[in-house]
Amino acid sequence: MKTTLIALSVFALSSNAMASTASYDFVALDDSAHTNLCVVSAKQGLKAAKKLAGVRFDDSITCNGSTIRAFAAKYKAQSEVKAPRTVKVIAANNAQESELCVNAATNGLNSLNLKKSEIKQISCNGLSLTAFARTYSAM
Repeated sequence: MKTTLIALSVFALSSNAMASTASYDFVALDDSAHTNLCVVSAKQGLKAAKKLAGVRFDDSITCNGSTIRAFAAKYKAQSEVKAPRTVKVIAANNAQESELCVNAATNGLNSLNLKKSEIKQISCNGLSLTAFARTYSAM
């Protein structure tokens, strides 16, 4: 038998002239184990809900009409804000190749004024020069 559970999600929307952000606060309507699993899955993810349930975990649990897996994915992803990753690329030594790697990551491949055949011969930290520049130029 499927357990249907309704967890109350109260959200506050705040909008600016151009953008809006949503914040969810999940409140259990009762103190049942299934309700608690839904709240935990929304706040901490499915893995945390499975850990809380132990052997009693059942994929057929529903939260607000969605499977617990879909519910956790929807709300956990929205609650996680990833901090931007910042990388500083520095030359490992005074070799010309090291300087080319730094310049490619900092200024792009076109700034090197190299032929394609020359670019293909250079590797940076185990990556081709092209892949290295693509990976680290946006950071």
